Amino acid sequence: MPRTRVEELDLDAFLGHSGSSGGGTFLKNWKDDGRIDVWLHPRAKILPLWSHNWYTVGKDRETHEPTLRSVRFNSLEREAVLKRRNYRDDKTHEREVPPDLCPFSKMLEWVYQAIRTRQISWIDEIFNFDEVPGEPFVIHAGGMIGMFNSRDLDAKEVAEMRKAGIRRDEAWKESCQPRLQYIFRIVKNAAPTEGCLIALEAQALGDKVKRVIADRIDDVGRVKGDPFTTPYAIRWAYDDKADFAKRYEARPLTAAELTPEIQAVFDADPPSVDELTRAPNIRELRTSFEAHWCLKGVTPPWDEIFGAAEAELGGDAPDDDEYEDDAADTAAEEEGIECDVCKGTMKETEFVCPTCGTVYDEKSGQIVERGEWPKPAARRTRSTGKA
Repeated sequence: MPRTRVEELDLDAFLGHSGSSGGGTFLKNWKDDGRIDVWLHPRAKILPLWSHNWYTVGKDRETHEPTLRSVRFNSLEREAVLKRRNYRDDKTHEREVPPDLCPFSKMLEWVYQAIRTRQISWIDEIFNFDEVPGEPFVIHAGGMIGMFNSRDLDAKEVAEMRKAGIRRDEAWKESCQPRLQYIFRIVKNAAPTEGCLIALEAQALGDKVKRVIADRIDDVGRVKGDPFTTPYAIRWAYDDKADFAKRYEARPLTAAELTPEIQAVFDADPPSVDELTRAPNIRELRTSFEAHWCLKGVTPPWDEIFGAAEAELGGDAPDDDEYEDDAADTAAEEEGIECDVCKGTMKETEFVCPTCGTVYDEKSGQIVERGEWPKPAARRTRSTGKA
């Protein structure tokens, strides 16, 4: 069977993390309500999942008409490689830690270098999904690698994008850069009869949950603060109108009662997430890349891009159903990266951390000026009142 590079995290690994066929039911649409109170299943490890966003044509569930659908492609790359994807040599512009297996990461690197060497233009249309009548979708070279999201575009570059018909407010849909999400297995405090649910959540929420647990351990000690040893509820909150770094919040609900109904779910085995984490369908991705590539006169080196993955995975490819995103409410959205100093969430295009003020070099990604963390004022606001 194809191997996966997703590893389970124990509590220490989760707090320090930077970045079965029977399956289970997914937690859906909780963000529509703005908040939800959940219990982490004590015997279900938290897993990091790195994936790329791609597109496929499916059928609308109601009308059965063809529709363009966002899908998730699990990365095959080691996490150490993905975390350092923005670190490059100042002179050669080569990645310090290049991708060695994942065809998606290799494709992104090929596009980056092709733009840098002017083999293609950053505004060139490179993928065209035209199967849905009246709803064509195009991915540009710069959009695929995230260039259109930069805050540092000058007036000439903005004008060039506008002339090409590229909307900056929708450019994030084209980005195929790897994003980190966390897999939680939770019980809804208000509806434990629904059983243990699988929640695939943004890195930003994962960072907030880490803070909740770390602060709780500081307050009451390791045993009581560890939700896997001494379960307690955590409130997740979401506000899509807030600034990017503040959209997600989390706090402990220590007064919530561990009822017999919740305990009964804990006593049962948590659902497997094998289908969610297993290796992607390499054959289908290559077919899609080649079929939708639309830039005439230039052809990516498909064998080089897919060779390592095809050799590793052989001819074994999962069923087509695996290729679609199992979590219905985890549509592509602009995600962030983790600050090296405070572990807070930053946008890919930010070079000053909004949480601690650490300044990064725009080319190398190295720290130029380290922010103060933890901030003394913030530590004095906790319920104990201790510094």
